Amino acid sequence: MAEFRYAAHESPVWRERSNFIVKAALADGDSIDFEQLWARQIADFQFEICCIPFYVPGLALGDAVSTSQDGQYVVTEVVAPSGRFVYRVWFGDTNEAVRETILSDLEGMSLLLEWASPNMLAIDAEYEGAAKQLADYLWPREKAGQIELEGFIFGH
Repeated sequence: MAEFRYAAHESPVWRERSNFIVKAALADGDSIDFEQLWARQIADFQFEICCIPFYVPGLALGDAVSTSQDGQYVVTEVVAPSGRFVYRVWFGDTNEAVRETILSDLEGMSLLLEWASPNMLAIDAEYEGAAKQLADYLWPREKAGQIELEGFIFGH
């Protein structure tokens, strides 16, 4: 039997809402096969995502998803998009002063933040205006080489 590798969320932003963990398959994951997602069960095989997805394209915090019915609870589709936007920032070799300034600025924007690793931050923007404000802040920092924007920027 194959052994699967998982990306897990240590501090999901809506931990208090969640009561279940579902998983999402990563189509081209080199080092992981599934992302475990904290969720709130809303029907037998439907769940609200309670964390900011780190790796899975097409998913955002608050999305309602359906899962497989084989006991594995693998996400199969988004059934009710939340309308939220996801940004992923890679800090890599960013010096500590720049990193702290960026984090302070992000916290000042009242955004939800979730760390995937010491260098990768997932950011939730609740609505389009917040997503635009965040993009306007992040793009110049990427162009300056302070960060890298990774993953997917989208809203449903």
